[in-house]
Order: sequence, then C-alpha cells, then structure tokens
Amino acid sequence: MALNDPDPTPLRIADVERETGLSKDVLRIWERRYGFPVPVRDAQGRRCYSAEQVRRLHLLRALVDRGGRPAELMRESDAVLAGRLQALGAAAPVPPVASVPHLDEALRHLAADRPEALEALFQRHVLEFGLRRFLLDVAVPLATGVGEAWESGRLAIHQEHVFSDCLLRFLAEATRRWRAASPDAVPRSPRMLLATLPGEQHLIGLAMVETWSTLDGCACRSLGGGLPVAEIAAAARAQRADIVALSFSACFDPARGQAQLAMLGDLLDKGCQLWIGGGRTADWAPGSARVQCFRNLADLGPAITAWRAARGAG
Repeated sequence: MALNDPDPTPLRIADVERETGLSKDVLRIWERRYGFPVPVRDAQGRRCYSAEQVRRLHLLRALVDRGGRPAELMRESDAVLAGRLQALGAAAPVPPVASVPHLDEALRHLAADRPEALEALFQRHVLEFGLRRFLLDVAVPLATGVGEAWESGRLAIHQEHVFSDCLLRFLAEATRRWRAASPDAVPRSPRMLLATLPGEQHLIGLAMVETWSTLDGCACRSLGGGLPVAEIAAAARAQRADIVALSFSACFDPARGQAQLAMLGDLLDKGCQLWIGGGRTADWAPGSARVQCFRNLADLGPAITAWRAARGAG
C-alpha cells in the first residue's frame, strides 16, 4: 500500500523503536492486541507511524514504566493519559520487577535461555508446599508478572513463549504424577470440559483450572484452545459434561466474549453450567443464571463443593 498518512514525516518502525524505547515486537503486539498503533506502509512496504501516534506511544511508555497496564491505558484519550502522567509527577518511582514473588529469578532464567532452571524453580516450590500452593503462590503471580513484562517491553515475545510452554508442560506432568500417586482419588462429578473460544489461544489459565479441579476430584477433559462454539457444545453433549469451563485473557473483547457465551448457552443442554474466568470476565454481565464468573482460582473449590451439595453428590 502506498504511503497515505497525512503526516508529512512519518517515522519507520526502527526509528519509533529508537525514539520511544518500545521494541518492534511490542509495537506489533500492541497493534494486534489493542488495534494501536496503526501503521501505514511506505513504497517499500515498511511500517511507518505518524508523529501523532508516536506522541501517544511516548505517553503509553511513560505510564507503563510507572506501573500502568497497557490493556487499561489503551482505552484512554491522549488528554487523559497526559493528565495521569502529570499527576504522577516526573519523579514517580518505577515499580520494581521483583515485586512479584520469584519473578526476578524467572526473568533471569528466561534471559539466559535456561528453561530447565525455570522448571527447577517450579519443582522446588511444589516439593516444599504442594501443588495447590504452587498454583496460588507461584504460577498465578508469575504468569501475570511475565505477561506484564512482555507487554511493557521488558521481555521478548520468544521468551514469553518459552515461559508459557514450560509452565504448561510442568502443570500437565505434575497433574499426571499426582493422579499416579493418588490411586484412590477416582475422578467423580462434576464432569468438567475445558476450552477457550475462537481467537483465544492463551492456555495457561485453562491448565491451572484443570490442575486445581483435578485436585478437587473433578473429572476434567481439556479440548485446548480456539474452538468454535458449536464444537464445544457438541463435545459437551457427547461427553455429558456438567460444566463447561472457559478461560479468557485480558485482551479478549468483552462484547465478543459475551455474545459467544450467549450462543454457547443456547446450544448446551439445560443442566450444563458455564464457568468463566481470567482477564476481565469478573466485570462481564453474565446474561444467564447458568453462567458463573470467577475472580480467583481459589474460588473454584467452594463452587465445586456447592455444586455437589446441590445435587447430593459425594
């Protein structure tokens, strides 16, 4: 596409990276995830950005460095962003990365390309405190911290992928070992089907729910990520699922998510519940009595107990 930005001197992506301190990967991630910045192409097909967009990127970078979350900041106007920055003051401290337990250690392992050391960190905590405490005290805060480090440019996208792959494999193996070491823990009701909707490929939340629910004695079956609504409903009927559990990341569009939930609710059998969590789902309007939103992983236990009590299940 020919250059069509009204700004007479758009900057190429390499120049924007140098001027704002935001890496090319972060710029592309923000473009894909939030719809900003919106590049145009020069005659050679290279990404270019207007001076107006670069000014906004400067504001975003300054606020992210002071603890702001890109997903929230993107919704604000330039005037609001500038006001926030002014209110913080030029001397506002940058929150240390190590404020999340174990995050500093994890980032060091990722920077050194040592996934085996990252897995050793996971294993050390599981052996000392158990799998459930590992989920609450290590896996959840680490996943959040690594995601924020990636969004703010402190972590490369390939390093974030290494972390995700390492944690997913670790949870799968830890869950398998727990089952093998607990032969009397026969899975019972509820039968839980786990999946993510089309466009949602972040599977860590789903894996955490599977591990936690397995520890609580549920019969779990994961379908993986990005499944069409009709396929999830068909699988739920075929497997006589009592609950369909869906995980969402913070970047998933709420309007789209709620519309797809309504479609799925219409396709599920009457007795099948929908449990959703992750991202900003706690702020969604459920739209149906069968939809239950979870703010925290630990809320699953009481919900499972309540489900069994309501049905006289052991």
